[in-house]
Amino acid sequence: MRFFALMAFSIAHALDDGYTNMVPPLLPVFAALYNLNKAELGTLMLALTIPANFLQPVFGLFLDRHRYRGSAALGLLLALLGIAWMALGHSVAVLALGLLVAGLGTALFHPAAGSWVGEIGGEKRRTTAFSVFSSVGAVGYAGGAVAGPLLYKHYGMEGLVWAVVIALAWALVVFAAERQQDRTVSLHGPLGEMWDQRHGLGSVVLTTTLRSATIGAFSMFLPLLIVERGQSLMAGGGALFGFLLASSVGLALGGAADRWGRRRLTLVSLVVGAPMLAVGSLLPGVSGLGLLWAGALIVRLGEPGNIAQTQEILTGGAGTAVGMAMGLSWGFAGLIYPVVGALADALGTHQALVACAGLCLLAALAAVTMPETKPAKEVRY
Repeated sequence: MRFFALMAFSIAHALDDGYTNMVPPLLPVFAALYNLNKAELGTLMLALTIPANFLQPVFGLFLDRHRYRGSAALGLLLALLGIAWMALGHSVAVLALGLLVAGLGTALFHPAAGSWVGEIGGEKRRTTAFSVFSSVGAVGYAGGAVAGPLLYKHYGMEGLVWAVVIALAWALVVFAAERQQDRTVSLHGPLGEMWDQRHGLGSVVLTTTLRSATIGAFSMFLPLLIVERGQSLMAGGGALFGFLLASSVGLALGGAADRWGRRRLTLVSLVVGAPMLAVGSLLPGVSGLGLLWAGALIVRLGEPGNIAQTQEILTGGAGTAVGMAMGLSWGFAGLIYPVVGALADALGTHQALVACAGLCLLAALAAVTMPETKPAKEVRY
């Protein structure tokens, strides 16, 4: 039953992230349909990204006090319905509303599902459980970037709607998995504990934020780098898909932190992965691309352990912890993308990506101060 529940939440993670990641590749379509410029497209995307990231800790705080079985299923349902509504719309207002609903669903799903995943992993295998949850989600995220354009090319927006309708059935599977979990809640909530543990928690969240900024910047600008080197758009898309797939492999292998230690694996992965990303940004051809993919794999090895750390630090706030590690860190990381774009304009895309690789070394410095947490004897959910 634990394996069934873990896979139910993990596949739901892939669906949630995959369907929402169908949106960015379709932005040129929306620009043509609604006569939008790039600035307007960027503003429109805030309707998805701001709630999807920054509201995760808020929903986590609520769920830690009111543990409703069905919250993860509801979050997945809202995310999918938001994408379907967006695809059916015939105006910018409908498009924005669909993105907002999808963002709210994503913000609810992650802390709800993540709190169950931490419980499924238990004391000894919490990081392993999160490595499965995160890696399957990353595969879905990578697949969404490819599936969205393919569905639109062959079936139009109606293809996206039918794909969503089929995926909606998985919300019932997630609901069934949630019904099997014990409904227990924290009696005191995590706010006081967040203050008491602010130093350790802050170092973990800072580490995850800097890592997320690195991975996010490479995901955004890698296709541009490939095209600037004279290759096709398809080659750029393939490079990005390989980068995201390698990231998912790193997340899957990150369960090793249960044996090696969270801080140790985090430090090693960041220090080893950073120069690989930097050199890969400078080298043209297959060798550079191979280094970029290998660097992505290595850098993300420590991520599942860091998510587990937040739950082990906030023993009274499993949902809040996941919201901070998976939502807040990616939200703050996104604030750096305009800076990276400005660097790319001034110095060149390859130099900007080298600078982004340096963020991993800053993350390693933050990781030095993080506590080497161990699974708590009793974790309240």
